[in-house]
Amino acid sequence: AAVILEDATFLVPGHPGGGWDTLTRTMGQALGAAGITDDLAIENKDGNNGGVGLSYMIENADALSNTVMLNTTQIVVRSLNGTYTDSYADLVPVAAPVGDYAAFIVHPESEIQSMTDLMNAYQQDPAGFAIGGGSAPQGIDHLVSAMVMQGAQEDIDFSYVQFDAPEPAFAAMIAGDVRALTTEYTQAAALAEQGVVRIIGVTSPEGFALPESIGNMTTQGIDMEFIAWAGFFAPPGTSQDEVAKFETAFAALYETETWEELVSKNGWITHQLDAQEFAALLEKQGADVGAVLAPIAAN
Repeated sequence: AAVILEDATFLVPGHPGGGWDTLTRTMGQALGAAGITDDLAIENKDGNNGGVGLSYMIENADALSNTVMLNTTQIVVRSLNGTYTDSYADLVPVAAPVGDYAAFIVHPESEIQSMTDLMNAYQQDPAGFAIGGGSAPQGIDHLVSAMVMQGAQEDIDFSYVQFDAPEPAFAAMIAGDVRALTTEYTQAAALAEQGVVRIIGVTSPEGFALPESIGNMTTQGIDMEFIAWAGFFAPPGTSQDEVAKFETAFAALYETETWEELVSKNGWITHQLDAQEFAALLEKQGADVGAVLAPIAAN
């Protein structure tokens, strides 16, 4: 393939060896191996859960040519919940190659078989009902749970319990202290295959193929979908031409065997959103997160 990007920089808003770093370097290596980039630099700007990288992109916009920063759905959540002083809305969306959905899981022996059962359990005992997740209160797992309750037209003032490790989370689920857990769909699918958990619902859109026994939220009567994406942003004021150059580079990557191998090896769900599609998703997600964040924060 012809070189599309020369001397570009991928910025990582986290530390070397972390999740953002690994994903960025993996993508960078794939682009290099495919001959799409030449002399791609990868730089880390760690701090404040990604906030330092965000501010760096905004404050140095004029000096940063040919530079994009990786981020994930966290940037929307943390911009809106006050973790960051700056906002993702100031950056220019470029491309969102991959992502994941959220899944709700229960213990395989739980009487809860579906999202309808979960909502019934809530109605029977709102005060004693809790959903667990791995993120902090007002983080992604909590927000996704609240969006689901909102989509089912239930009160979003339910108890949310954060777990730092799978073991106590599963113990709480077996004991009935939490009625369900929410986690990434790819992770839940691997656990379900081992028979450790049962998936009762996924936040994927209509077109995404799920195993036969599992429904998305919409098919279970809950008006809600949610994508946890990974994507790249350019600094404020980046020209359309420069955005298009990065879009073209990613589009070329998606056509390679390297990309197919990466996707199957990492179990990624591919979205391959271009700048316009990514911008539309960000607008929707910002609104969805904002709608549940204020009432949760007030509780």
